[in-house]
Amino acid sequence: YDITVVNSYLLDSMPYQNVCNGENVDIYITGSPSVPFTYVHNQSGSIGIANSGNGIINGSPLSFTAVNNTSQVIAVNFTFTVTNGYCGYTTPFMLYIYPTPSIILNDIQKCKGQIFGGIVLPSSYTWTNNNTSIGLAASGTGNIPSFTTLNSGTAIITVTPIQLGCIGTPETFEIFVEDAPVTSPVNNIAVCHNSIVPEIDFVSTITSFYTWTSSINLGLGLSGSGSLPSFTATNLGTAPLVSTITV
Repeated sequence: YDITVVNSYLLDSMPYQNVCNGENVDIYITGSPSVPFTYVHNQSGSIGIANSGNGIINGSPLSFTAVNNTSQVIAVNFTFTVTNGYCGYTTPFMLYIYPTPSIILNDIQKCKGQIFGGIVLPSSYTWTNNNTSIGLAASGTGNIPSFTTLNSGTAIITVTPIQLGCIGTPETFEIFVEDAPVTSPVNNIAVCHNSIVPEIDFVSTITSFYTWTSSINLGLGLSGSGSLPSFTATNLGTAPLVSTITV
């Protein structure tokens, strides 16, 4: 009888790779001799490359665009195999596909002199501000800090999400800082019981919505909004009543 000893085939070991969603991937399979190989991987969803295939050792790389449309890292476990008809040789390879980071931010409106409370962001995110006159620095990394608004105006803030080396689509939002309205003073009024107090319209430096409170009820009520309506003053006692109206 015959004893046949076949040549040994060798697949070189391959270090793992980290790639981002949308990144081009080249997997080079090297070894000896330059014979056909097959591969399979463990992912059933679309990652940019078929679940199984073949190629030639030391030939063209497996090239594809990595796909990860989830929010989690996808671990792809490849197994490469060569066979000489009698014996099979395998080598593993791990590919980690990271998702594209993203963020959604809403516009913010403040009055001049108010405190902007800040926004918590991952430490790897970067941001820029096109209007430093509002009191916020021109750029930074990680959290957007709290600050007191200094001047009226609009600032466009651009946040670039960066996570695990992957860069997402920049997100912009606006910080609107408005001038605080200044209400013109109203003269004090003295009236008698059962007198009609005329309506009082408030005037301020900018168009405003007003709310007011009365320290005691003289027939007006204790609070309201808009102008101070006309009312009949009431004092059923013997001493003068004084109400402070705060607008």
